[in-house]
Amino acid sequence: KSSIPNKKTMIITMLKGSMVGIFLLTTLYVLLIAASSLHSDILIGHSGIDLVSILARHTLGPKFGLAAGIAVALACLTTAVALIMAFSQFLSTYALNKRYQKLALPLSLVSVYFTALLEFEGIMAIISPMMKVVYPVMVIVVLRYLIDLYTEHQKKQHTH
Repeated sequence: KSSIPNKKTMIITMLKGSMVGIFLLTTLYVLLIAASSLHSDILIGHSGIDLVSILARHTLGPKFGLAAGIAVALACLTTAVALIMAFSQFLSTYALNKRYQKLALPLSLVSVYFTALLEFEGIMAIISPMMKVVYPVMVIVVLRYLIDLYTEHQKKQHTH
């Protein structure tokens, strides 16, 4: 038997992993919302980028607040590295011809540099209106894909 998993096994594994991720992120955001609500008096008047570190320092104390800040910074760094690599891969595969593929990573880094110059508020001012449109569309696309997978699976079950 082949050691390469079949499509159904890969989809089930992906869905299980997605559900774990969804559960953990939902739990994290619900807890952040609850903590922010309970300590809203100390958060008023601060910029969006500082809220998590202020909340962590206030609720966990200076030592654990610092540890939480470092954990958040590392999470952001790993996400940034993954996004840069994915964008570089996209550029080299779809946007650049073979001769310029080595420029994909430097172009990605330069785009990140100029985006970072906008700072948090500038980035949010740009992406917030787009996300109000993109997020619902993404949810619909994912749900439609899952429905299509389910109906395809059901058709295969009825034909066998």
